[in-house]
Amino acid sequence: MSNRNGSQRRGLAIGCGGTVGMAWIVAALAAVQDVLDWDPRTADVMIGTSAGAEALTMLGSGIGVDDLVAMQRGTTTNPILDAHMRSEPGRFPPLPRPRLGAPGRALRELLARPGNGHALLTAGSGLLPLGGGNPAWLQALAERLNPGRDWVQHPATWLVSMDNASGERVAFGSPSAPDANLGAALRASWAVPGWFPAVPIAGRHYIDGGAASTASVDLLL
Repeated sequence: MSNRNGSQRRGLAIGCGGTVGMAWIVAALAAVQDVLDWDPRTADVMIGTSAGAEALTMLGSGIGVDDLVAMQRGTTTNPILDAHMRSEPGRFPPLPRPRLGAPGRALRELLARPGNGHALLTAGSGLLPLGGGNPAWLQALAERLNPGRDWVQHPATWLVSMDNASGERVAFGSPSAPDANLGAALRASWAVPGWFPAVPIAGRHYIDGGAASTASVDLLL
C-alpha cells in the first residue's frame, strides 16, 4: 500500500489454520522471503488471526523465517521454539463443557444477516459448547519470547479476536483496542469455539477471530 506521500508501505496479514495451518503459514513465509527477498519482520504493520496470531507473536518477537522453518522440521536449536512445538495441543479437542458459548449472539447474527455465508459461521460459533482445552502453551510462548514485556518488540503487531457477546472484531495491539497483554491477546485470538474457552479481557470475553473473518485483511487499511 502507499501512504499520502506516495511512498510504499508493506503490511502482512496471516489468517487461521490451527496447528496444521501453521506449517502452511511457515512455508508461505519462506516463499515470500525467498521470492521477494524480503524479511516479513520488517512489515510496517502485521495482523494475525488464530494460528496467524501465533506466527506473528514469533515474528514480532524477532524470530526469523529460517528459525520458523527449522521449528517445523524439528531441527531448531532455539529452546523456546522447541518447547513450543513439543507442547502444542493434540489432534482432537478435549470434551467441552455442557453449556453453549453464546446462543444470544448466534440468534442475532442469523436474524440480522440471513443467508450470509460468514454470518452462518459466526452464528454457529455461538452455538458450540464452551471449550475445555488448555491454552497454556500459548501463554508460555508469549512470556518466554518477551520476558518482562507486555507486547512484542514490533511496534505494530495486531492480534485479532472476536467479542463473544457482540460479534465485534478487535485487533489487540492496535490503537483502538482495549489494553491486553500479549499472552491474553494470543490466547483470545486462538480460542477456537468448542475447543478452548473464551478469554476475559477488560470485562469482555473473546474468542478466535476467525469466527468473524478468516484473515481480517481489511483492517490493515
